[in-house]
Amino acid sequence: MKILIKIMIKKSQAKDFILSLIGRLIFLPKIIFLFISDLKKSIKLFNNENHFDRTGILVKDARRIEFDQFYEIILPHYDNLAHSYWRAQELSLFLKNLNIFQRPILDFGCGDGTFASFLFKKIEYGVDIDNEALAIASKYNIYKELLSINNSLIPIKSSTISSVISNSVLEHCTDLNKILAEISRILKKNGHFIFTVPTATFKAHMKKYFSNKICTYVNQKWFHRNLYDENKWENLLNEHNFSIISLKHYQPDWFTLYYWIYRFLEKSFSFYLPFKHILWNRSKKRIIDQVRNSIEHTDVGGNIFVIALKDS
Repeated sequence: MKILIKIMIKKSQAKDFILSLIGRLIFLPKIIFLFISDLKKSIKLFNNENHFDRTGILVKDARRIEFDQFYEIILPHYDNLAHSYWRAQELSLFLKNLNIFQRPILDFGCGDGTFASFLFKKIEYGVDIDNEALAIASKYNIYKELLSINNSLIPIKSSTISSVISNSVLEHCTDLNKILAEISRILKKNGHFIFTVPTATFKAHMKKYFSNKICTYVNQKWFHRNLYDENKWENLLNEHNFSIISLKHYQPDWFTLYYWIYRFLEKSFSFYLPFKHILWNRSKKRIIDQVRNSIEHTDVGGNIFVIALKDS
């Protein structure tokens, strides 16, 4: 039995080594061309409290994005497969919890509106700091009102919103406490705040497969200012009159690795137009299974899906 256990441990270590090697090879071009000036620029913007990062990926126009739905799993067909892969987790988690949403709803950090368009026909409010993204969102005709945030203040009257949703936004905020205070202010008593956010574990996964230097580079490029563990999030929410009624981990380490593999493959073979179609068709079933596994069977993930209730 001891010999068998030792063999299993060695196999597991070998697998982690191979995956880590693949991860480093994926980022080899990035390491080669990672100039000091570019890194310094990223650090300067990252540390600038007055700098707001724009929406990460914007659609070119407000067109309907196709998607596949396999029971409780939604797989969107963004132009970027890796982006679709990641967002499929969050769309599926929100879909499974649509029954708790009460109107009026506010989408905090709505971006270009594509994410919400998969889930809702109409939303009362969408707010964002990126005016270019808001201009695109207005063309989807799902938001009754779109508002620009200024100085972390949400231009909505107090205690008027029943549900606030936010997908992968809070990690970017320069003044997180002020934002949480604003969300608490606009929510009615017993209103719901439903959000997703990457955690400190995401950094650990990046270090595991891609090295500490690449981890730092990616998180600065993505303006990840608030990567906290679940205890820190619970304390922050409690300070602003929220109680967590559900917290679910998703995106295990292997999912993050596959995200980068898909991203690498798309960029490497972008010159061959049929490649994306072939990759989609051959990967679809695997992606659906991986998304389901991620959101249903992850004990400690790089992201969390949180449902919080405003106490008073």
